[in-house]
Amino acid sequence: MAKGAHVINISQDTDVPLSADSDLAKSVQKAVAANIVVVASAGNDGMSGEKRKTYPAAFPGVLAVGASDRNNERAAFSQPGDFIGVAAPGVDMVSTVPGYGQCIDNGTSFSAPYVAGVAALLRAEHGDWSAQQIIWQIQNTAERAVKGRDDYVGWGIVDPVRALSHDQQAPKAPVPDPGPPRPPPPRRRHCRSPRRRRSARNASGPTLSASAPSSSRSSRVPRRSCGTPAAAGAVCSERPRFIDGSGLPVLGLSDELARVTPGFTSVIGDRVKRRGQPGARGSHRARRVRSAAQSAGSAGELRSEELR
Repeated sequence: MAKGAHVINISQDTDVPLSADSDLAKSVQKAVAANIVVVASAGNDGMSGEKRKTYPAAFPGVLAVGASDRNNERAAFSQPGDFIGVAAPGVDMVSTVPGYGQCIDNGTSFSAPYVAGVAALLRAEHGDWSAQQIIWQIQNTAERAVKGRDDYVGWGIVDPVRALSHDQQAPKAPVPDPGPPRPPPPRRRHCRSPRRRRSARNASGPTLSASAPSSSRSSRVPRRSCGTPAAAGAVCSERPRFIDGSGLPVLGLSDELARVTPGFTSVIGDRVKRRGQPGARGSHRARRVRSAAQSAGSAGELRSEELR
C-alpha cells in the first residue's frame, strides 16, 4: 500500500477462524478501503468436499479464487465454500521456483495470481473503475456451468479475453442467468362425441325446406328383396327363377317344386343357392350352377310333361 499498489495477491490461507479484530483482518480491510483489488487463494484442503471458510479469502471485499482443472470443473483439492468468487486454472501449472528453476505443480496458489493478473489488466484499461467494479467485471464475464453461482467455482471460470473485450459499460453486480425461455402451456382441446359432431355439422349446413323429406327412419325408401329399391309399402313381386336341364331360366315354379327336386337351382338377384343340398356352399358359384344344370335333365323332362 505504501508503494501505491492497485492489486494485491495473497496465495496463502488458514482455516483458523479469524475475527474482524485480528491483525490480518484489519490489514485487509485497510487495503479494501483504499480501493485496492485484493485477491486471495481459497486453499487446497478440499479433498473431502467439506465446505468451510478459509482466511483471508473469506474476508469481506476479497475476491476468493478456487482452482479448476482441464475440464473447467473444480479441482478435487480446491476448497469449496460460500465465499468462493471465481475459479481459475490450478492443475499442471508451470511456474518458477526459488533457485532459478521451473516446476509443474497444482494448487489454488497458482489460480489466485492468474486472476490477479486479469485484475491488473482491467485496472490499466479502466482507471476510473473502482476495486469492486473490477471484481464484478471478472465475475460477470466468467464462464459458467450453471445459471448462477455455486460453492465450487463461484460465478464460473475466469475468462481473460471476455473480461477485457466486454468492457464497454461500467460493470454491475453479477446476477444469475435467466436461462432458456419456458415453453408455452399446452392448448386445451375440447373433445366431442361423434353424435355431437354430427349435430354441430348438421346445424351448420344448409336448412332443409318444408317440402324436403325428413331424415327420420320411417321415411327411408325400403329395398326390395331382389335388390332394387321400391316405394314405401310395396312388395317384391319377382318370383324365383329356376334353371332346367337346358340351362335356361324357367319361370312360374314354386319353391315347393325346387325343394322336392334336388336338381334345381334357385337364382335370386345375384345370390345362388342350391336347393335340396344344404351342404353345397362355397364361392365357386358358376361351377355349382353348371353342375346343377347337368343333374337337372331328368327333372326338366318331368316338368315338360306337366306343362303339356
